[in-house]
Amino acid sequence: MSNNIFVYTFRTFPYLPELQTHFDSVFVLNKLKNDLNNLCQIIKDGGYQTVLGIAKAGNRTKYSMIETVAINKFTRIRSVDKNGPLQLNLNVPPKMLHKYFKVRKNSTTAFCNYAMYKTQLCILQNKLETKHVFIHIKPEHIQYLDNIIDELNS
Repeated sequence: MSNNIFVYTFRTFPYLPELQTHFDSVFVLNKLKNDLNNLCQIIKDGGYQTVLGIAKAGNRTKYSMIETVAINKFTRIRSVDKNGPLQLNLNVPPKMLHKYFKVRKNSTTAFCNYAMYKTQLCILQNKLETKHVFIHIKPEHIQYLDNIIDELNS
């Protein structure tokens, strides 16, 4: 557990108790726009080395996914930020690429992407040195969070 890592997830994440065994605290996004504004302020004030977003991986995949980009699209119709860039790159720690985690090179247009985009935009606009990592995790891979924490702290 580290003060250098700030963790966020979503109200609908079904494994919150398991997350809380790995982290001192977990910020839960409930009302997305309002909570993302609060999250941005916390990141700006906190001096965190890394922000780690965690969501549930889809049922159809056998792997947990490390996200590489967030796109300026929410659903298929709206943009996340009218004046924002089309795409923002996220951080991908190379050691996390083992047999349970795969890298996703594209992005969805759902709530996870919205949160990733807004969080990364906050980091960039405030010229923070904070790294932003986002994973979609399978329940059986939550046990590897300690390894992820160790890598993010190194």
